[in-house]
Amino acid sequence: MRVSLEEEAARAGVSVEALAEEAIALLLETRRTQAHFAKLCAEADLTVLDKVLNRVGGEPPTAGDELPEGYVRKF
Repeated sequence: MRVSLEEEAARAGVSVEALAEEAIALLLETRRTQAHFAKLCAEADLTVLDKVLNRVGGEPPTAGDELPEGYVRKF
């Protein structure tokens, strides 16, 4: 792994430490983002979404916006 890190750092023109720091920062940000969206999902009120999506009126879907044939709702 050390050799791969050294090769990538050389390609990027940075030190191994800087490359490792960037990788760790990206990993942490990814985990924070996943946690944020998991929290939003857990707090979502799907009954409100159903009311909005099933309301009467408005315009029909434009061409290409229809649900695919055989679509099955997963939640």
